Amino acid sequence: MKHWMHSTPSVDPKRGYIYIGANDGRVYCYNISSQKEVWSFKTEKEIKSTPCIANDILYITSWDHKLYVLDLETGKEYFHYETGMSSMSSPAIDSSGTSVFFGSHDKNIYCINARSGVMNWRYKTGARILSSPTILDNDKTIICGSNDGNVYILNMATGEKKDKIDFGIEVTSVPVVLQNQLYVFDNEGILHRYDAG
Repeated sequence: MKHWMHSTPSVDPKRGYIYIGANDGRVYCYNISSQKEVWSFKTEKEIKSTPCIANDILYITSWDHKLYVLDLETGKEYFHYETGMSSMSSPAIDSSGTSVFFGSHDKNIYCINARSGVMNWRYKTGARILSSPTILDNDKTIICGSNDGNVYILNMATGEKKDKIDFGIEVTSVPVVLQNQLYVFDNEGILHRYDAG
């Protein structure tokens, strides 16, 4: 691979494969032991997001406005879902493997049925989304930042807003929850901590 990347690798320990997106618009799968390419899948534009893998399926977004759903073993496309604009938001999937969440430059946070590709819901923020969602399965909640300066806390099943935190500056980082504490970096490089309990 000769193209530079924004994507972070994801590992499938069962197969011994590693997956990554690149700015040539391809998703690559490599065998970790042999270091040889197993397969690649071509999208229409650059890939900036990190692959999400679950239940033998890979989910990844592209700047060609699509979320792709691929077979881990072969790279075969099961389906794709098209949004209004590019996405560099890394998908996240719930513990049941039924719903996948991601953001888009079209300002929306999406929840897509992970098996059928049908949209369950979308929530519109005030600006494009570069952040990636964090899932709190126990609370049935997702948390995602937006360039409108807010972090949104949404009901996982319905997309209804439970709360939002106003930072007053773009939030492109991925929110992290640890021991009932929410940690968020804003675009001024300040780390914020909130009680997530």
